[in-house]
Amino acid sequence: MKNWKRTLKVGKKDRKRVPVIVQITAMMVMLSSLLVPAQASTIGGAVQNVWDTYIMPDFKTVAGVVLAAAAAICLIVLVITAATAGISYRQNRGDEIPWKRMILLGAGVVVATTASLWMWGIIGA
Repeated sequence: MKNWKRTLKVGKKDRKRVPVIVQITAMMVMLSSLLVPAQASTIGGAVQNVWDTYIMPDFKTVAGVVLAAAAAICLIVLVITAATAGISYRQNRGDEIPWKRMILLGAGVVVATTASLWMWGIIGA
């Protein structure tokens, strides 16, 4: 237990070396920080080029198909909901029409149909 104090003591030679080691380490860090932006810009440019050339066209195609399918599903559900509400209203005269559901489905149809026109500007592609 008494030996741990000896291991923590720094000798006179080590005290002189510490500032030199700190200076060398600081210079290495500064030099490496100067080199990183140049490498990052070329890597970033390459990744951006791959994204724009290969991935984004396929992504836009898939997104267009998915949005068209979502719009079609919303439209089908909207028509079924409106038809069911109309039949139910004719039969029972006092039944409430589910306006909220139909308005939300109509808004979903509009958003899904027009999303390909405005969403790429928001995403930044």
